[in-house]
Amino acid sequence: DRRQWIKSRCGVELSEVPLADSMCVEALEKKDIFVIEDTSLHPNYSNNRLVLDSPYIRFYAAAPIMTESGTVIGTFCISDSKPRTLSETQRSLLKTLSKQAMALTERNRYKALIAESSRLATLGEMAGGIAHEINNPLTVIGMHVDFMKIKAEYGTLSLTETIQHCEKVGKVI
Repeated sequence: DRRQWIKSRCGVELSEVPLADSMCVEALEKKDIFVIEDTSLHPNYSNNRLVLDSPYIRFYAAAPIMTESGTVIGTFCISDSKPRTLSETQRSLLKTLSKQAMALTERNRYKALIAESSRLATLGEMAGGIAHEINNPLTVIGMHVDFMKIKAEYGTLSLTETIQHCEKVGKVI
């Protein structure tokens, strides 16, 4: 896939951007806060479609959204149509927001895992109930068959008894 998906946005209509136009790609590689104070002066982005055309990005900052193992799964980024500078407090807040985005992502993943586990447990309970419903009649049938085999081995099984046992088995089924 050669696109960057914008999962959440405010003030921007874009829901995806070709990777060739994405500033997030560079932010993903940095694994730290990435800031472009004025995109029109940046050698990599001054001719970018997102700088020259709508949404006219002039300022861009991103913090990586990282798993505990250090895998970057996205960025929490902000942009503006005017050049800006981030203070240390703002940089810290951007990092905090990216960590919060990761925490929410993990929470949603765990909720989905719990829902799936619950669904599987319900299926297991249903399967146990079905097995019980099948095993009970099979036990009764098995007892009648065993009884008839024993009587047949001793030569004491009459035709009447055989019919009676078959009728009882028929009621179970």
